[in-house]
Amino acid sequence: MRAEIKHLMTADGDAFDDKFRPTDNEIFSVSLRLIAGPAGGEGEESFDINICTPLWLNHKLQDSDTLIGRHHLFVKSFDYQRIRQAIEKYVSSCSGKGWPEIGLKLARIGYWEFEDYKE
Repeated sequence: MRAEIKHLMTADGDAFDDKFRPTDNEIFSVSLRLIAGPAGGEGEESFDINICTPLWLNHKLQDSDTLIGRHHLFVKSFDYQRIRQAIEKYVSSCSGKGWPEIGLKLARIGYWEFEDYKE
């Protein structure tokens, strides 16, 4: 079984497509909601990913000495196609015997409400 992207949107529910733009392409953080499920099959679950730049990270570290980085995807600058391709490549590489195994792999890039699920 393999995973595939069913939908990709901002955490606010806005479309994440080639028309989307952050306020600043070099210093930004955008929360995305990846909806993924079995490739060619029914069912889907959400995974929340924070897409941000190193400059945004540096800015956040001015307020604090530490910042936990799980569920983040770091990019040099905003480029919709590159971000979409990176997420698609990662999602399509996730396979397993069943959805719980695949979900745990997807949870490495985005927060999954079932991360603590044990089969």
